[in-house]
Amino acid sequence: MILIRIFRFLIRILKRVLQQFSYKLRRFLANYGISFIANDNRYYRLKNRYKGSECFIVGNGPSLRSEDLNWLREKKIPSFGVNKIHLIYPQTNWRPNFYVCEDIPVLETIKEEVNAQSEFIKFLMKIPGINFDKNTIYINRVSSEFTDMDFFTEPVPFLFCGQTVIYICLQLALFMGFKKIYLLGIDFSWNFDDADPDQEGFSILKSDSPHFVKNYFQKGEKQYLVTREHFEYMVRILYFAKEILNDLGVEVFNATRGGKLEVFPRVSIETLKADC
Repeated sequence: MILIRIFRFLIRILKRVLQQFSYKLRRFLANYGISFIANDNRYYRLKNRYKGSECFIVGNGPSLRSEDLNWLREKKIPSFGVNKIHLIYPQTNWRPNFYVCEDIPVLETIKEEVNAQSEFIKFLMKIPGINFDKNTIYINRVSSEFTDMDFFTEPVPFLFCGQTVIYICLQLALFMGFKKIYLLGIDFSWNFDDADPDQEGFSILKSDSPHFVKNYFQKGEKQYLVTREHFEYMVRILYFAKEILNDLGVEVFNATRGGKLEVFPRVSIETLKADC
């Protein structure tokens, strides 16, 4: 009986060693563009491409203004856009350099719009109906139930979910070499009391939450339920990310007008504009 336990223990250790070796091999091959996994190669073309640069992560909060995006375009500052950012396109010629959507209900709703966008790199969940074109990179993520925390410096094999798309963006920005990251339009102001969860944990909307346009969510659309527990976890894990990024020499500032996210030091977007 003891020998069987020892044997099983050794097998588990061997599996872990082989798994870690396979991850390192994937990264090594992708770093030279010769991985047998095309998605890995696409990630590693971006590694440290923007070393030492600054970028903006643009959210979908009600404080977002098109004139700020026009300024980003004018100054040619690299930026990430997320989720339904395309709804602001009629107001601006700005387009993000990178688009990120890990929210499956949202992506299912807008997949036609996402497929039609070909002028920037897209980081997306792999769902039916999404085209794996030359600008698409699939997100493989590890998620948690508001308890575990991690932060991955390389996107292969996984990124950590963090229960907010901003967390994915921070990991990608670090991987690409950005040293100064600004958050814009990330208000963190949800309605907690006007949604009914279904059996899968989604909320069926009765009314829209605050965003940069009215009817951002249509009545009856599904989305992940943002509860107070969810909100508190997002804040905790962003503090966790802040410490890691600080240790790696990466600064993150919140340039959002108002909002409820106080994890990162505040900076005025107007001051940034004046200083350029």
